[in-house]
Amino acid sequence: MERYDWDIDIGAACLLGLDTAEIVSSQTRRQIIGTLDDSFGAGTPNYLVEEMCSRNGEDYADKMKLLGAFLDGMVSENLTS
Repeated sequence: MERYDWDIDIGAACLLGLDTAEIVSSQTRRQIIGTLDDSFGAGTPNYLVEEMCSRNGEDYADKMKLLGAFLDGMVSENLTS
């Protein structure tokens, strides 16, 4: 939680990523990480984040943080230790 400035929502997104990484197969994990990495790297609009946003899109940065924390959990071997 300290890593995310004690923001419960962002910390929960990271934990969801950790849990997801444990549940899915290694091939599925690689595909999810690859898809999310591609969307962060190119500087292009992230359509998944846009779908998560409210109608006016003012919360884009917050939703991007959530998706980033989820990806952190997916790529981490174990953030809790």
